[in-house]
Amino acid sequence: MKKEDWASLIVYAIIIVSAILVFLYVVSPIYVSNGVEGAMGFAYSLGGFLVTLIVGGLLTEIGHVLGAKIGKYQIISVNFLWLNLYKKDNKFKFRFKSFDGLMGDTIVMPKKDENDKFISKPKAMLWLPIIFLILLLVGSFFLYSLTEGIWQAVGVVSLFVSAMLLFYDIVPTQLDSLTDGYQLTIVMKKENIEAFNESLRVRSCNILGQDPGDTKVFDDVTDYTYDINLVKVYKYLLENKQDEAYKILDKMCQNTEKLSEKNKAKLFAQKTYLLIINDKLTEAKEFYYEKLSQEERKNISNLGVIECIRAYVLVAGILENSEGEVQYTTSRANAAYKKVESGRKEIEKTLYKNALVKVREKHPTWQLVLKDVKKVKKDDNQSATSTKAKTNNKTSKVDDDDDEDDD
Repeated sequence: MKKEDWASLIVYAIIIVSAILVFLYVVSPIYVSNGVEGAMGFAYSLGGFLVTLIVGGLLTEIGHVLGAKIGKYQIISVNFLWLNLYKKDNKFKFRFKSFDGLMGDTIVMPKKDENDKFISKPKAMLWLPIIFLILLLVGSFFLYSLTEGIWQAVGVVSLFVSAMLLFYDIVPTQLDSLTDGYQLTIVMKKENIEAFNESLRVRSCNILGQDPGDTKVFDDVTDYTYDINLVKVYKYLLENKQDEAYKILDKMCQNTEKLSEKNKAKLFAQKTYLLIINDKLTEAKEFYYEKLSQEERKNISNLGVIECIRAYVLVAGILENSEGEVQYTTSRANAAYKKVESGRKEIEKTLYKNALVKVREKHPTWQLVLKDVKKVKKDDNQSATSTKAKTNNKTSKVDDDDDEDDD
């Protein structure tokens, strides 16, 4: 199990156990003393839980937005419970979209001065949500202490939910989402702020389908510098300079102590892909079967992201000659491709198709119905990247289904 999974499991276990104890020994006695029956008490508790949860999640994203404005960031996208306000063609639009946070996700673009130096400061964006959750906690306490009967019980529920939201958000370690507490541990060190801002800039460019331009390759590999380094990797791949791309990936693979297990899997998958696609099978087998642990190989095969899927198609089809594994892996490609950010859709599509072609060339007799990732509608920001990808990454004809880009 990944280390962030263990941390998340512990946090959720604390929340669940605390919820049971609070309901049994605090909330229920209040209901009983006021003659409230079980179903009615449950309804009041559920209502208090949902209202506090929604208000807490909304306050968190409002804190991110206000903090971003204070810190001089440009708002790119705000997501709250799948309701996404996003920027496209310099206009804000609404859509339904998944998110990376507990109840929402705010994406921002840092600003620079005339000397190309970042002027955006991240601390307000991370502290304000915590402050707002503390205020919600205080308000819930007053609801509990100044009321009687059923509303006192509702106040207890609200107090508990706001406390758990605050607890989740301030945990100073990586969970299944990037909490403000964890990100504060990064930006409290002044030397990390540049990498933090550059990571936000690269992510925003990818979402907007814009070229992030020239980027620095960081020797210190973290979850923030990982995405920045990949900009250079993908540029080399677009230019068909695969040896240069491999050098960066190989160096990153030697410095993974600060990476999350998810990014480790994606990094190892990228290296495995390049070795196999370039017919360096001896090196690929040595790296994949000897350098990687069983758990790391399992992460690559199980993680539903396009980097791992295209790599595992090659592992299953070229190294292991497993028709069934290739079939299963390709069945997951479309779902993974929909999550790829706009700026990387075309290159990821080309890399994935190259893997399919290579497997077909080796196993022409396999009765495979390989599912290719669906086409995307090219906007003006992607046209140059798309043309370049097609020029430098030749593939055989692979059938596609028409679909809209719903990144």
